[in-house]
Amino acid sequence: MKRKSLFLFLGLTAMLAFNACEPKPDLDLDKKLEFSPLPVEQQKQKIEGNALEFVEHMEDLLETPAVNAIENFAVAFEGGPNGRMYAPLRAIATDIRNGKSNVLAGLERQMKVIQDDYDEGEGIVFGEYVYNFDTKEFDLKQELENKAIFRLPASPEAMENKDNNGLISFEFTESKILIPDSDDDDEGVYYPASAKLSIKVDGKTVLKASFTGKYFDDGMPKEVKQKLEIDDFSWEAKASNDKKEMSAEYAFKKGTKSLIKLAAETTGKFSFEDIDDSDDPDDVVDKIAINCQVMNIAIKAGIADVKGFAEAMDDIDWESLSEEVVAGQEVAIMNQYIVGYGYFTDDDVKFAGVDFYVEEIEYEYPVWDYQGDIYYETYIYYEVMPRFVLSDGSKMRLEEYVNSGFEELFEKIEEIVENYFD
Repeated sequence: MKRKSLFLFLGLTAMLAFNACEPKPDLDLDKKLEFSPLPVEQQKQKIEGNALEFVEHMEDLLETPAVNAIENFAVAFEGGPNGRMYAPLRAIATDIRNGKSNVLAGLERQMKVIQDDYDEGEGIVFGEYVYNFDTKEFDLKQELENKAIFRLPASPEAMENKDNNGLISFEFTESKILIPDSDDDDEGVYYPASAKLSIKVDGKTVLKASFTGKYFDDGMPKEVKQKLEIDDFSWEAKASNDKKEMSAEYAFKKGTKSLIKLAAETTGKFSFEDIDDSDDPDDVVDKIAINCQVMNIAIKAGIADVKGFAEAMDDIDWESLSEEVVAGQEVAIMNQYIVGYGYFTDDDVKFAGVDFYVEEIEYEYPVWDYQGDIYYETYIYYEVMPRFVLSDGSKMRLEEYVNSGFEELFEKIEEIVENYFD
């Protein structure tokens, strides 16, 4: 398997795994829940209230001293040779502004870019730098190993007063484990062992982040941990692999309150050799379960028998059956093997089940005749789609469900966009 494929597999697993700590989200696919006794409209009101509270917390995050300082640091770094050192901070600020909860992924990626530039002699020398208000560049005060420190203004007022009241500190070290199939001038690329980032304004720490990684000798990750703290917001993520089970957890909190929790777990065979020799996911994966929770609302999904699911799908006679019949057989198999429902975590009751159905879609496409005149022909195709099954027995496409009854939430989101992104 190529390096790209390995990273895709690990990346998907890690992404699905970003969330949770105490307590771990429920991944039991056999657990049965009753529907909420609330009428459907009241369930929607509960969901909207939950989402509005989450959006309000995100508004608070946009106003933290760290986010404001990061954006002001851009002025000092603009156009200079040290610009790449600002990339991890820019990635964090951009992800927060765009409402992304997995800001840790961008931080880790950008820190690796900095280390690569340094190793190849393309980046700056690691060391301690002080912003020079006369030259508008950073002066190197002393060289350091695997560490860069910047003293610079953290606000327009500090810039005007020539006050280097901000401090940024980066650290990055490599492990001794090569990334499988990596090729960097025949020397290979090593996994990161650790990375640290911190920001201080007027001597007070407003942001700190860390990454640590442990790996098997064959190159498969064994344990990865990440953490980011901004004001009273925190992101924590961890992924682990014992070659029989891979799991990942992630939690986004404000103080002790969990805003987002996510967990994923797969069982199977997860050595590098197992994955490298596999042709299909069901060669290595036996079971997969995912749970994503925002405040008091959670979605659980998974397949308890991946091999059985794959074999049933392979048994469909794709060549001789019509597209409509094939889609119908896919739906029957998916509804048999895939578990999915949304539920309220506070009282452990469902607000919707999930099933799959065949949707007939008409598509008109233009055709030109020999005289150059245009006419339209209709093409009909069939697509397998998910939908919610509500407590009153009604079934709604996901878009219909989301687009009806959440007007106040959409208005609030639009207000944030107008205030912060125009």
